[in-house]
Amino acid sequence: MNEYLIAYWNNVVTNNDIVYYLGDFGLASKCVLQNILSKLKRKKIILIRGNHDKSEQFMLDVGFDEVHKYMEFKKDKLNLFLSHVPMYTPYHDACICGHSHQAFKVNGNIINVGVDNFAFKPVAYEDILEIMKREQFGKENFKPMHIPTEGE
Repeated sequence: MNEYLIAYWNNVVTNNDIVYYLGDFGLASKCVLQNILSKLKRKKIILIRGNHDKSEQFMLDVGFDEVHKYMEFKKDKLNLFLSHVPMYTPYHDACICGHSHQAFKVNGNIINVGVDNFAFKPVAYEDILEIMKREQFGKENFKPMHIPTEGE
């Protein structure tokens, strides 16, 4: 499975891309994760830590350039909030998240870019812009939801 995911990644991402990885990189040893990361194209990779990622230092040792709990990302006059878990935020144009698998793709101004929703391929910034142009996207369309956590 890892080889398929690496191939999908490398067909989308170039060595000039900065990648924001929204958590849950892998449940394996440091050596295994370093090996996987070494095969992924990118210029820089920033991890927004997920509930299955180990400590910040561990993930830096794996090879991530930066590790954060969450992050604000500003580009093209957009104010985006990057998080592993979906969060409604009225202060940002969108929350870009993973974590929720196929629970939803868009809810209000939350976009779930988890690989389960996108044929196991990374999602480009331009694709996020296209999603933001759709009718169902927007804070006014947010519907409260429950995403089960481990143990539920």
